[in-house]
Amino acid sequence: GYGGSGATSEQLTDVPYSGHSYSSIFNNDAVGVGHGLGRLDGVQNNDGWCALTLNAAQWMQLDLGIVNMVSGVATLGRVGTSERVTSYYVSTSIDNTVWTAVDSQATFTGNSDQTTLVYGYFASPVFARYVRIHPISWNVNLCMRGGIVLEADCTEFDECALGVDDCDINAVCSDTTGSFA
Repeated sequence: GYGGSGATSEQLTDVPYSGHSYSSIFNNDAVGVGHGLGRLDGVQNNDGWCALTLNAAQWMQLDLGIVNMVSGVATLGRVGTSERVTSYYVSTSIDNTVWTAVDSQATFTGNSDQTTLVYGYFASPVFARYVRIHPISWNVNLCMRGGIVLEADCTEFDECALGVDDCDINAVCSDTTGSFA
C-alpha cells in the first residue's frame, strides 16, 4: 500500500519532452533543447530547465497523457552547475484547466546538490494527468529537472467513485475500495 516512502509499489516516471511545458524558458529556447531540458535523464553539462524570469510565478508542467494515481514528484538540479530549486509546491489537474494545490500548497524540500535525486511525497496520492512543480526558492538561478512518482498499488482506493480505472484496464468495477485490484 501507499506509505509515501518510496516503497516498491511506486514507480518513477521521467515524462518525455512531448509532455513537458514551462512557464518560461531562458533564452526563449524550445522545450527539449538548450535551457528547456527538464527531464531527469539529462547527463550533459547544463542539462536542465531554467526559467527566463526569476520569480515564484514560474512552473514546470508534466503531462502523463492519461489520468494516473500520482504519489509525488522527484527533482534534480541542473547538470554540472550549482543551479537548483531548493523548495517548491505542487499542483495537479485532470483537465489542464482546473488546478488543485497538493497538500494545501505544502512546501516540499528541493535539492541541495546536482546529483542527488530528491523525492517529494504527497500526504496521500491524487488522481491527475497534469502535474506542475512551482519553485519557491532556488540557488543561483531557477533551474531544475523533474519527474513524477506514480502509485502502482491501486488496492486502497475507490476508483469507481472517481470514475478512474487506469490502474488495471481489465478490472471490473464493484464500487468498493480496492475494486480495481
